[in-house]
Amino acid sequence: LLLRNTISGGQEFGVQVLGLRTGDLKINIGDSDPLNGNTITGNRDANIDVDLAGSSTADVVIQNNQITNAVNGPNVDFNGEGIIFRTTDTSRLFNAQVIDNTITGNAGDGLRVLANSASQIHATGDPTSPGLLVTGNLINQNLGDGIQIEREDNAIVRSIIGTTGGVGVDPDFGNTITANGQNGINVISGGAATLAGLSTDITVGQNTISGNAANGVNVTTNDDSQTSVDLISNVIQGLGAQINGVSVTTNSASRFGKAGGVASLFDGNII
Repeated sequence: LLLRNTISGGQEFGVQVLGLRTGDLKINIGDSDPLNGNTITGNRDANIDVDLAGSSTADVVIQNNQITNAVNGPNVDFNGEGIIFRTTDTSRLFNAQVIDNTITGNAGDGLRVLANSASQIHATGDPTSPGLLVTGNLINQNLGDGIQIEREDNAIVRSIIGTTGGVGVDPDFGNTITANGQNGINVISGGAATLAGLSTDITVGQNTISGNAANGVNVTTNDDSQTSVDLISNVIQGLGAQINGVSVTTNSASRFGKAGGVASLFDGNII
């Protein structure tokens, strides 16, 4: 449990959590009280890094922190991300929550997620339910994507960015993702199809996504992956900067949409 710390200017990561073999990690960085948040700024490689490998599992809550100005350091696997989650082997990330943080000015992506091998990101005991919630954050002026989620190999990713939907933008629970140097949200899905059906299943609801240098929401699918991204009640505006509000590109034998030929849902957005 990390509360009320200032972690700045480190030669490597500000906070690094490693689960490399077995075991169950429970990590809280900040909590529901804004006065308990941490300031994590100016560290090299990434401000916060959570790496899971082997058969390790983790529950991670990152809430009410200032996560700013990470620097692209010497480790070639990192680019100065604000927060990065990496899962590999058969590791599991359960019930990860990134809530009410300010994630700004980082050299890489504001939030990056990379799942590969046979790792999984989903709710505890339920591979069909979301295991990563990103809500209530200000994610702006990062040099990479605001949020990047990448799936490879046989991994499974289930996530909610904002809410599961409603009418109009929700200023309390949706994210504000603005003025980032690449895409607002970037979903990249490759690798094999899985017995669990969808390789990547993400709901993006009630967010403000504006003024990013590339696309507001970008989805690229590769190989045999099957990916669904539902967009519900978001405001996605260029403000003279974004190339496309939403861009979807499918390559090889990949599929975009839900199992059984059901399309992803785009509903109630202002683009």
